[in-house]
Amino acid sequence: MYNHRLLSGSDNVDKWTQQSLWDAVLHNVRIVTSTPAILLDALSHGFVQMPRIALLIFDEGTNNETTQLSPTANSPQLTDVWEKV
Repeated sequence: MYNHRLLSGSDNVDKWTQQSLWDAVLHNVRIVTSTPAILLDALSHGFVQMPRIALLIFDEGTNNETTQLSPTANSPQLTDVWEKV
């Protein structure tokens, strides 16, 4: 069985400024669910490295022809991070 962790704004992830905290929270965790903004922040600050990510899914399934795309869809910041790998 794989350990799963949900990271959300209610975890105050934006206040996690120490690598040791990220390492402790993600220790033995194989599946992480988060918003694109949390992933971008973790990648931008070097707390998470792209080579550690085996599968990355962007779920825009709630969007359809009558709803507007989320502001993080096709995020140029995430595209920039991805291209650097």
